[in-house]
Amino acid sequence: MPPPGFHFVDAESFPTGERVLTWKREEDGEEIFVLDFPTRRKAQKVFEGQRESKGFGPPGEGEDDTKRLIEWERDKDFAWHSTIRSDRIEWGSWSVAYRIERSFRDDGTWRDAIRIDLSRGDVNRVLFLVLPEGVAGTEEELLEVCRALDLATGSDR
Repeated sequence: MPPPGFHFVDAESFPTGERVLTWKREEDGEEIFVLDFPTRRKAQKVFEGQRESKGFGPPGEGEDDTKRLIEWERDKDFAWHSTIRSDRIEWGSWSVAYRIERSFRDDGTWRDAIRIDLSRGDVNRVLFLVLPEGVAGTEEELLEVCRALDLATGSDR
């Protein structure tokens, strides 16, 4: 069951074994994508994504991004993305990795997406929560979606 306000958009299955379920909230355009994969390796590769930058992490880890952000704030004529946070989240019997990523656009706007690795047992799954433009991704937002999708079942990981 999707979170309140979301409606089912599409389900696609591919010959290679992947499956994608999509929900969307009309009021603000927020989207949820649940991707299932035939192997853990494929799911992990999608969860990791393309790491263009180091993120805004602890001192020494995000220095390149800080310089790039300052440059982008002065002149927004280039697009780039950064991992804002990479951590673990717990709810129910789940303890999973997640990443909040921000896409900076060349028109001066930005948009956050949250990836969460829901792979467990024989299920190889990644959830994407794509937030409306200019809305920062938070752990609270992610928890709300995960709880609403009724994912707190199964054994501890």
